[in-house]
Amino acid sequence: AGTKVAKPRGAPGTGKATGLNGKLATGRVKFGVCLGPNVKTGINTSLNPGTLVGAGALIGAGQNVSGWIAPAARVL
Repeated sequence: AGTKVAKPRGAPGTGKATGLNGKLATGRVKFGVCLGPNVKTGINTSLNPGTLVGAGALIGAGQNVSGWIAPAARVL
């Protein structure tokens, strides 16, 4: 039991992440997940491709998250 990070997928030049202002071009072929410092995830948490998690965020057990998670946010 742990945190699952979905396999990045995409065609060349399509790696995108969802940020505060919508979709962001990453300049990468594929983009998985980007975690800030001191992020904590619970057991059986799933992080989808293109997810950005801000510093100090807490994601509770069993959550399925995608998109932008603000710094110090609590997803329970």
